[in-house]
Amino acid sequence: MKKGLWPVLGAVAALGLTAALGALSQVPWEPSGAGRAVVRFAWRARSVRVEACRALTPQEQENLPAHMRRAEVCEGTVLPYRLQARVDGELRLDQLVESAGARGDHPLFVFEELQVTQGPHRLEVTFEREGDAPSGDTEAGATPAQLALTQQIELAVNEVALITYDATQRELVVRGHGRPVRR
Repeated sequence: MKKGLWPVLGAVAALGLTAALGALSQVPWEPSGAGRAVVRFAWRARSVRVEACRALTPQEQENLPAHMRRAEVCEGTVLPYRLQARVDGELRLDQLVESAGARGDHPLFVFEELQVTQGPHRLEVTFEREGDAPSGDTEAGATPAQLALTQQIELAVNEVALITYDATQRELVVRGHGRPVRR
């Protein structure tokens, strides 16, 4: 091709792309969540820490430097919770909420969203500890072993109903723009 032809081809391509972009900008578009409402689950919870200790064998102690030798080693974990949510009787959320951190010793964090249609809905939420805590262990500030919420709410388009844990009442509550339905 000749050198003078490249700038002309570049200009034609630029005009074609500009025209295509202008035409596409006129296409109607609606976000995928349009006409929907959201039920949001967000809270922080403390679970019970469980430790399992065992005695080190003489061989294991020999493999450790002198300053790190001890009679037993303990490994601990924070018990997870199972979060389940039903909207109008349909199970929409079922997940295990586990502690973060390298040793699994951080608080549990819940943050999930469910899209629902506008209008009235019946919410049934359970948050139950998995596994057994040591007997008599009621760790101060720990979230109760079982929390449940059953609530009728009504949501308009783009409204959010926030389900959260109220630590002073020690229960799940509905907050936000979602209006509880009074019947």
